Amino acid sequence: MKTLKTILITAILGIISQSNPVNAQDYLQLLDPIFISMESESSIISKSYMKFNDEIIATENFRFNNAIRQAEDEDDELFNSTDEASLNIKKADYLRILRKAANRNETVDGFVNTLSQELPELSTELQDTGDTNALFTFTRSNTINGKLEAVGSNLSWL
Repeated sequence: MKTLKTILITAILGIISQSNPVNAQDYLQLLDPIFISMESESSIISKSYMKFNDEIIATENFRFNNAIRQAEDEDDELFNSTDEASLNIKKADYLRILRKAANRNETVDGFVNTLSQELPELSTELQDTGDTNALFTFTRSNTINGKLEAVGSNLSWL
């Protein structure tokens, strides 16, 4: 009787340990997004990414800290997909990367290089768009180094 219990317990534990329950997160990683539209997938996704850049530039009283805090509360993501690569990034993380790239570079080329290193999925789009210059100018003016440069240029008459 003891051996039968031992065999049954061992068999049950073996079956349980061999079974691999699949979580919903595992399914989400396997599934691609489905778009119901006449447009191609990459144009839909890249429009949301470019639209967010346009929203940043159009904001009059933009502050990175407030925007990052608001993006963390909303927990939204940016999507970008091309034939070569796709990108899912939270808005708060994207704003942090933008601020870091603008703070560390004084030129548009350095800005693009830093963004390309941080987000290699966007490297081709960053170099192809004319909006990158406007994005750099705007984000640089809203970082601490950009503000210090503006103060320095205003005090250059001293």
